[in-house]
Amino acid sequence: MRTKRFILLLAVPALLVGTALSSPQTSWETTLEQRTNERQPPDKVLPAIGVKPGMIIGEVGAGRGRYTVHLARGVGDTGKIYAEDINAGSLDYLRRRCQEEGIRNVEAILGRVDDPLFPRSSLDMVFMVLTYHHLAKPVELLENLVPCLKPGATIVIIDPDPEKDEDRGGHESTSVEKMSREASRAGLHVARVETFLERDNIFILTSPAEHDLTKAAVGQGWKVVNRSATVIEDGGRTGIRLDERPGDGLVWLEGARFGDGTIEFDVRGKDDFQKSFVGAAFHGADDRTFEAVYFRPFNFRPADPARAVRAVQYVSHPEFTWQKLRAEKPGQYERAVAPVPDPNGWFHVRIVVARPRISVFVDGAAEPCLTVDALGDRADGLVGLMVGNGSGGDFSGFRITPASAGK
Repeated sequence: MRTKRFILLLAVPALLVGTALSSPQTSWETTLEQRTNERQPPDKVLPAIGVKPGMIIGEVGAGRGRYTVHLARGVGDTGKIYAEDINAGSLDYLRRRCQEEGIRNVEAILGRVDDPLFPRSSLDMVFMVLTYHHLAKPVELLENLVPCLKPGATIVIIDPDPEKDEDRGGHESTSVEKMSREASRAGLHVARVETFLERDNIFILTSPAEHDLTKAAVGQGWKVVNRSATVIEDGGRTGIRLDERPGDGLVWLEGARFGDGTIEFDVRGKDDFQKSFVGAAFHGADDRTFEAVYFRPFNFRPADPARAVRAVQYVSHPEFTWQKLRAEKPGQYERAVAPVPDPNGWFHVRIVVARPRISVFVDGAAEPCLTVDALGDRADGLVGLMVGNGSGGDFSGFRITPASAGK
């Protein structure tokens, strides 16, 4: 029985608990488990997702260990499974099961609804089966998985397909579109979808690699335009600081072409009127022709409330400058920012480009603070950072994720 992560943390249904605990069993694998394993046969699933000896895997919603024992055998004595659940009774059962079956590479973890509490930077893979559609806080949980991953690690999610599993009628299932959307909100990317199971899909998620901004300070891998970049370390972040000069400043990621997808970074400006414009540029043709989203931190918490609606701006240079858009299309391409960041502090930006729509999210918000239709006519182009006239800024953790190719 797999523990459900309902918002109210409903108890495990007594009927299924009784199935495994009532009469003595000749095997820990119940009839229910055997039937469910026929639906997701471990001997086919584990090779498909890349389980190998020596791996360290975190299982979310391990429950009573239906799949845990197969993962444990797959990684062998040199590997380890962190089996997480939010139901202590299920984990007690799992511990007894592993002890009696001689499985010694499993460590049970009592997690939270939004955080499995896996060790940081420890996992080669995160695995969950028939669990995702029960999550009360799926995006928050995915976000909390990212710091636990090693470089190149994957998150594997097996969940019913709403079209293949017609008995569910679209309930208790996860579509490719839903998974792509929620993974993107968590800063993850659906790298591929395996469809060989009769009723389920296997989603393989990855965490996009950060592009090393510090190399911009020495001119490696980045083209810095009308600014100088210096390396900074602040509050656990490593990044760059761009100096203040007249005119716009750009930092293009060399060799990258960006079309639809997600741009993410941390940024810090300052609460200095008309002297802080910080953001990202994309779909660039050259140093004058590009689209951009940028923030005016001095308008985050202004003394004049009328300025608050000019905190985040979309432009498409050279034709659609902020001056032209404000004069001809007032209120359409600039908005207030919610949640409101500290004007002098770091905040996280996620820009989702799904032409023609461009949406801007701040600090993990579920709803965008700005949504516009693109004004540029380019489907892809250069991508990087931007600061406005007379402005500098601090940047860290730059990532780009191409739009998922789906199945």
